Amino acid sequence: MAHWEKLAAAIVLIFLVVAIKFWPQPTLSELGRQAQSALADGNYTLAYSAYRQAVALAPAAAKFHLGLARVYEATGDFAQATEEVRIAHELSPSAALLKEIDRLTALRDEAKNIRADLAEVGEILSRHPDFRDGWVHSAYDLYRLKDDAGAKKALDRALELDPNYEPALQLKTYLR
Repeated sequence: MAHWEKLAAAIVLIFLVVAIKFWPQPTLSELGRQAQSALADGNYTLAYSAYRQAVALAPAAAKFHLGLARVYEATGDFAQATEEVRIAHELSPSAALLKEIDRLTALRDEAKNIRADLAEVGEILSRHPDFRDGWVHSAYDLYRLKDDAGAKKALDRALELDPNYEPALQLKTYLR
């Protein structure tokens, strides 16, 4: 590489470092608003990112840990949601947060039971792929685990087997 190419590369590198350093960063309140809005819109990736940035900037702010817990809960990760609420409780102890920990722990345990049930239904469906009720049961379990895509796929299979099956049609109204 010629001397002038090295010089040009160094200038570009310096420019990028300066640009990144002085690029305007969102404030905590902007991150909080962005995260809340994204969570309300179901954009969990953006909500997660904004809450993670807020926690990195203000790790002692319980409200951002609670927001992150809401994202984890919305995506069905009850163990992580519980952990974030525990952190929030350590930062700002309250009886309400203890109740929230209990609620999320119960949801985590329920999710574990649903996954076990789903595995059993999956075994049955592997032997009897035309078992319409098994597909509806599987769709309901996946819906309860907040796996809308998986629930829709299982429900589509049930409706493929019986397009007029009332329980499947009813469940379809709950899926986005």
